[in-house]
Amino acid sequence: MIVFVDVLGLGITIPVLPLYAQDVFGATATEVALIASIYFAAQFVAAPQLGRLSDRIGRRPVLILSQAGSFVALLLNGAAPSLGFIYLARVIDGLTGGNISVAQAYLSDITDERNRARGLGVINAAFSTGFAIGPAFGAFAASQYGPRVPFFMGAVVSLLTISLSFFLLPESLTPERRQREAAENAQRASRSRVQMLRSPAVLLIVLIALLVQFGFFGFQSLYVLWMDQVVLAGNSLPYIQQVVGLIFTLIGIIGILSQAWLVGPLVRRFKERTLVRGGVLLTTLAFLFMALFPSLPPVVVTASARAVA
Repeated sequence: MIVFVDVLGLGITIPVLPLYAQDVFGATATEVALIASIYFAAQFVAAPQLGRLSDRIGRRPVLILSQAGSFVALLLNGAAPSLGFIYLARVIDGLTGGNISVAQAYLSDITDERNRARGLGVINAAFSTGFAIGPAFGAFAASQYGPRVPFFMGAVVSLLTISLSFFLLPESLTPERRQREAAENAQRASRSRVQMLRSPAVLLIVLIALLVQFGFFGFQSLYVLWMDQVVLAGNSLPYIQQVVGLIFTLIGIIGILSQAWLVGPLVRRFKERTLVRGGVLLTTLAFLFMALFPSLPPVVVTASARAVA
């Protein structure tokens, strides 16, 4: 529930933030892309530290801290008097953005090996469901009430997750288990990451993931502006926001259906290596198809294919 509500609050802002920065503060495409880059850079620095902190002091306080950071960031976005406040909000959100990974660690604490996969699947389903509902809701709110309103709506949702964590969520990591986790982490730390990357298989997996995510997030950061200036050029801003929100919702729904009914049977039939190759190929073809045919029907088809990939 906490993951669902948290991702719902994030999803509300996805179709709104790029056009909000462009239309209200006059941000260029480069400045809009920098908004996303700052967030991920801050998360890259902070996420491992938040994980280690949760091993030392427990999952619950770190979950509340990360949710409080999202709450502050959403308020800053909604009340921002200048583009600099948008950047500040993204830094705060990135530095405290470890709630999903800590929630996964929480589930690992309270499940055994037999039902751990099912528990993590519940988190993935909650993530996809929140992502399916949030963008459409945020786009509708922005088109009806203005671009600042979705951020305040997201803040209200974020405050709900903080309340759920504070009043209803027990700590999953007992003091005894914290000591054991600390000892295991110290042992793992003795293995150099550089040594792990010397393994050709590990290095190849990391490289594939890096290139795929580089292409995806590089495009995603400017996706809304691309829709505004190329695919839906000449249409009203409320219409563009609603279309983008519905496309993101479609992606979330297809992601849920794929995880529920496609991944398991396909893995059993074709194995992981074939699926990785197929996913990368389908992603490449989807991006190429969007570039060659920048109109709404092909974009909807390729977004669906990208969600499956």
